[in-house]
Order: sequence, then C-alpha cells, then structure tokens
Amino acid sequence: MDKLRLKDVENLLGIYPPFFIKEIGIDENKESFLIKVDEENNKTKLSITSRFRENPTTKSFRWQHIPLGRFSTLIEFRTTPANYNRLTHSVIPGFFGKLDSDFTRQVTDSVLLGHNKKLDSKTISELIGIEEESITKIILAAESAKLDNQASSLLPLETDPIWIKIIKSEFPLKTKSNPLRMLLHKLELAELKGESSLQESVSTLRAFFIKNKARLKSEYVQIGAKNVTPTAAPAKRALKPDHPVWDSILIGKVSIISSNLAFNLYITRLKDLYSDDLTSAEKREIVIDMMKYLKKNMSNLKAELRSIKQLSQSLEEESRNAEIPDSHHNIWMNLLDDKIKLNTNRINLSLLLVKIRSQRGQTSNEQCVEELRQFFIENQRTLKAEINQINQLVSQAI
Repeated sequence: MDKLRLKDVENLLGIYPPFFIKEIGIDENKESFLIKVDEENNKTKLSITSRFRENPTTKSFRWQHIPLGRFSTLIEFRTTPANYNRLTHSVIPGFFGKLDSDFTRQVTDSVLLGHNKKLDSKTISELIGIEEESITKIILAAESAKLDNQASSLLPLETDPIWIKIIKSEFPLKTKSNPLRMLLHKLELAELKGESSLQESVSTLRAFFIKNKARLKSEYVQIGAKNVTPTAAPAKRALKPDHPVWDSILIGKVSIISSNLAFNLYITRLKDLYSDDLTSAEKREIVIDMMKYLKKNMSNLKAELRSIKQLSQSLEEESRNAEIPDSHHNIWMNLLDDKIKLNTNRINLSLLLVKIRSQRGQTSNEQCVEELRQFFIENQRTLKAEINQINQLVSQAI
C-alpha cells in the first residue's frame, strides 16, 4: 500500500507521530486487517545497529481495534515492555492498549462508555462492530479489576469533535484552572504553528482531564461527562415546541447524526414540509408531530435525543452570551481606560476593575479584556442592569 494510502489510514485511525503505519496486511478470507505500527526512532536505530531488533525482550503486542468497514482490525506494535511504558507513561494512545489487554484503549473506552449509559452488550456490539462476547469480556474485566480509569470512561472519546473545538477555542469552555488555561494556550499555539498533530494534542488534553479529575468537576460537566460523584438527579426539563432547537433542526442549520434509517427518512420528510411560507401555527404543528414521534420511539432513539438535548443547551448558551459584546469590541477597553463609567453597586465588579487596571502593563490588553468579559458571562444573572448599560452604550456608538 503506497505512502498516500497509508497516511489516509493513519488519519482514519488517529495514529499520530512519533508513531506511523509500517505495513498493512489484508486477509480477505477472514475479512481482517493487520496494521503494523512502528515509531520514528526505530528507523535510525535499525539503520545503525541490529541490536535493538535482536533484544530478547522485544515482543509483538497485538490489540483488537474498531473495525474498518466490514473488516476487523488488529494493531501490532513490536517493542520492549520497558520502551512501551516509556512511550505511554502519560497516556496510552487510543490505537494502543495495555500490554496485558487484547483490545485497544478506544475499544475499551467505547464499551465502558456504552455500559455506563446502561446499554446492553448486544446494543454496544451493534454500535461499534465488536463481537458481543468481547464486549462482555471487557465489561467483566473492568468490573472485577475495579479499573482506575473511571474518569476516562466518563469523558467523551478521543474521536469526539469537542476536544478539537476546545483546542481551537470554538467551544466556550469556562475554567478557573490556571494549569488548564496554560495547557490550552500551549496546544493552540502548537496547532497554529503546526508543531504537533491535532490527534496528539487531543490525547494530551484528554490525559490532563483524566489526571486532574478532582479539580475539574465544572469542566467535566461542561463537556458532557457524567458526574463522577453520585448526586440527586435534577428534575427533567422538557423542551417546549417553541424552543429554537426544533427550528434549527428543521431548517437544516444543525444536523443530528443518526444511524437509524427510519428516523433519517422521517426528518427528511419533515424538512421538506417545513418551508418559509408556512404560518407560525403550521410550523408549530410540524414541531409537535416531531416531538410525538421522538416520544413514541424514545427507546430506539436514545442517542438522537441526547444530541437534541446537547444542541438545545448550546443554543441557550449562545443566546445568553449573545447579550454580551464579544472580546474584540472597544467597549471593554473604554471601561478599563475609565473612558466610560457604569452605574453599579456591585462591590465585586468595582474591585475587579481596580485589580485589572493595576495589572495593565504586566498582562496583555487581550487577557485583561477576556478576564473582565468572562466575569460578566459568569455573573449574568446578578449583572443584568450593568449588561443593559453596556448594550445601550454599544447601540449609541453604532
């Protein structure tokens, strides 16, 4: 298989430097791929001496990975246990597994994620394409060994696009953790300069979340991870027909990824009916029809319902943040330069302004503005009057 195709498979499996695909074996009778992975350093080692190859502790480790189409996938990596532990001391890549495991970490995490969401082995097997017997084996091993990677199974998988959105600042992650802020800044710069691949950055960020589980409870909630400590279940809030998420779905502004053919055909039909020339009442009837369909088939549409819930929360968050000018607006610098004054009795806001102004010169204007704006975002409920004043000043300037 030529270099271009190997690179395509690397991207598909999320394999990143210093690892690369050395060779791909295909067994058409068994419908299986054998992906042989190597590390860049071995090229130099093998060209200089053969001692590494002759090391008696060098072994070939194999793990079952997510299937490629109808073909099952095995990943093989030849190395010494000591070298493997060195390479994976911070985090085991999703395309590798533990040395005593038969499955890659992505397979294990996928199974445990489904198990945590109360899916049975048959359903998990159909979703990820792994035999039901293997699913049961992974679950039993996790329960009997009381794995310490509970946090990993609670987090979104490495393949989830939320990690890339966080790195590229496309997801409004709120955090007070300075180490996390520094890491995000470092990863963003590395991505812009092309110093590391996105897959590598995602693994680094996810590993940080796993290692600092106790300090990142708020961040876990924001990215959709289940609560680590059991708490009283909040009252379920049903979406109403006038919620903007329904309109966004039916006009095609957002899409729900679904493997349910009947659902996809149903949504396509509703989108055809949902045209601009309909009255508000007629559009509402279509939305109500959709809600009835989802309720009737909720047992088969759990993933779709979760997607709709996440979309609704994102729209609500965007709506709340839309009231506050973005960080590039000069209103913030005018506030910091004391060119405009806010009528406020909020002592915490007054103290924050004094603090940020005193830091000018030591901290960039962008950081000062972001800290001030973030304060308004986090305290929207108590700063409604001040936010209204800011928006009035913005409209007057326009």
